[in-house]
Amino acid sequence: MDYTTFVKYTLICSMVSLDRVTTTKKVINAPEILEVIREIEHFELYVNSLYKCDYKSFFETLGNFLF
Repeated sequence: MDYTTFVKYTLICSMVSLDRVTTTKKVINAPEILEVIREIEHFELYVNSLYKCDYKSFFETLGNFLF
């Protein structure tokens, strides 16, 4: 598994299981994530939509990853 795929699966799991403060510190502002997040299609929208409480966009982008 390459690093980008690892980050993708980690973010999918962590976004639905972490609280808002932890998500901000360990996901949204993490340099390891920021360096590859733009390489994954729709992923920046996925992360930011949950943080901004835009649940419609969050679940639409989540569906793109699962199907």
